Amino acid sequence: MNRSLILGGVALLLLAAGGVSAPVPKAQVHPLFKEADTSSVPPKELIETYAAFVDQAKKDGEVENFCLPLAVKIVAARPEKSAERGDDISKAFLQKGFEADVWSVRKVSDECYLLRTPTTSISFIQTKSGAWKVYRYTDRAMGC
Repeated sequence: MNRSLILGGVALLLLAAGGVSAPVPKAQVHPLFKEADTSSVPPKELIETYAAFVDQAKKDGEVENFCLPLAVKIVAARPEKSAERGDDISKAFLQKGFEADVWSVRKVSDECYLLRTPTTSISFIQTKSGAWKVYRYTDRAMGC
C-alpha cells in the first residue's frame, strides 16, 4: 500500500480521535498571532485578553488589571543598563520596546499558556472565574 496514503489515514484517525489539532488557516488567525505556529493557537478568550493587554501596554503601560495579584512586579522603568531585560514589567519598556507579535505559543495545560514575542515571554493562566491573567513575565530579546 502507498506509504503517503497510510500516513494520511493515520493523521485523519488522530484528528478524529482528538489526539492532534488541525492547524488553523492563516485567514482565521488574529493579527498578533500571524507569525506564530498556527497548530498552537490559544483559546479565543486568551487571544482577546492578550490583544487588550497589548493595547493597554502601548497606551500607557497600566497593565495591573491583566496580572494575577502579587504574581508579577510592575515598575515605572528599569535602570538604563537593564532597560530591555528583566523579570518585572517595566511600563516604560512596554510603551517603547515591547514587540507584541507572538512568535510561539506553548500550551502548558488547558488553563496555562506561554506566549513568546521577539522581546518578551508572558505566561497566562485561566482563573476559576474564567479570566486569563499574567502570572509570569520576562523581557529578553530572542537569542539572549
